[in-house]
Amino acid sequence: MTEENVIPKSRYKLRKNNFGEKETYSHSQYLVEVSATGEILATDTQLTYNGGLAERFLAMFSDARGGNVAWCHNRNYPEMRKESLVNSTLKH
Repeated sequence: MTEENVIPKSRYKLRKNNFGEKETYSHSQYLVEVSATGEILATDTQLTYNGGLAERFLAMFSDARGGNVAWCHNRNYPEMRKESLVNSTLKH
């Protein structure tokens, strides 16, 4: 059930737009906006490379397959980017 005509208590909101995932990349965007007016204060666009044909083919033979397990980066990175976007936008 969704309530209608509810006045938000928060002055700002964080929204995520997913633009879909293609064969070799995905595209998403976080937006910080004013709840009352919808004015966008900041955006963070993320393009993620999923590897080319050779990388995906070789990943099929690893125990980890082609998923996130085989990535060599901090898994909390998307959360850290989101937190940084909100903090730097609403700092003052």
